Amino acid sequence: MAHALMSRGTLIVDEVLQSSAVEAVEAVGDRRPRGTVLQLKSGDDLELGEELSRFILDVVARVAQGGSVAIQTVPEVLTTSTAARMLGVSRPTLMKLIKKGDLPATMVGTHHRVLHTDLVKLREVREAERHAAIESLLELEG
Repeated sequence: MAHALMSRGTLIVDEVLQSSAVEAVEAVGDRRPRGTVLQLKSGDDLELGEELSRFILDVVARVAQGGSVAIQTVPEVLTTSTAARMLGVSRPTLMKLIKKGDLPATMVGTHHRVLHTDLVKLREVREAERHAAIESLLELEG
């Protein structure tokens, strides 16, 4: 029987559960879910949307890899320091993105604030640009 022990907010996964996660990830392969239906003990079905299904699959994939998983909530309005950390850039670089207009921000007193949704959009755009650049390099090479 697979076990996951909750200890001080940390979920500790045993080898049996990790093995089950590996099997699930291998069964899914590179296909992405459009949604998931959970069967409850009551016999009812609970439909999960695409985003929540992806999230669960990402967690299962991380468990399968034997890595750690930390899940946190993020406030809707972020300081520039927090936004920079989440984007993986320095605060001065984030400020340049704001000044260029690549990242919308509002002023609260003398400080900029960034919406989490705007930061996610920028991160997706930057990721798409990175993938496109890699594809271009691969085409030149090939």
